[in-house]
Amino acid sequence: MCYDTKPIDVKNYKAKLSTCLVGHGMMRMDSADVEVLLNIARERLHGGKLSLPHKEAKTWDVRARQFFFRTMIEILRERYGMSEDLARKHVYVEGLNPFNLGCKGGRVFGSNLYPDAMIMSEDGRKIAVELDHGTKGSQIKDALAKKAMLKLVGDFDRVAVYFFVYPPLTVDIGDAEQRVLEFYQKSFSTRIFFV
Repeated sequence: MCYDTKPIDVKNYKAKLSTCLVGHGMMRMDSADVEVLLNIARERLHGGKLSLPHKEAKTWDVRARQFFFRTMIEILRERYGMSEDLARKHVYVEGLNPFNLGCKGGRVFGSNLYPDAMIMSEDGRKIAVELDHGTKGSQIKDALAKKAMLKLVGDFDRVAVYFFVYPPLTVDIGDAEQRVLEFYQKSFSTRIFFV
């Protein structure tokens, strides 16, 4: 299903992407359009993963956000024909292009929730984006549970988690994993992309 860890064939999505073009670089967020955009981002992030070695964990978050920001600006410019300035109005990344629209992740148990990034369409729909990484399956479980909070208490329509898998971890999706991933997607509009 949508949890394959193999690279996707971006060319198959080209026809679908043409339906994403609306007017002067405006972006709508139909579910098919969002899936295409998120899958292209996954493919591009996977292709550049070597630039984010896991050993430098102290700065991994900062480097991952920079990489995601550059990737999304490039995708929006190429696929939607947007200028860089317009693309920056659709992608907000913590520490690079701050959330200036008052969009936060909410509060739960006295603690603030902030996504690593946000993608926003012209109609105001918002996707929270989380970037995470790990070498153990328990880190995948933690990432899913923690990030679903953004949908539950935040001001977001969906949550996309890009989880960068580093050895010795390998991701095998069996029946139990498939049920969990489907539950998160259906119940919390939270989807994980293995990079």
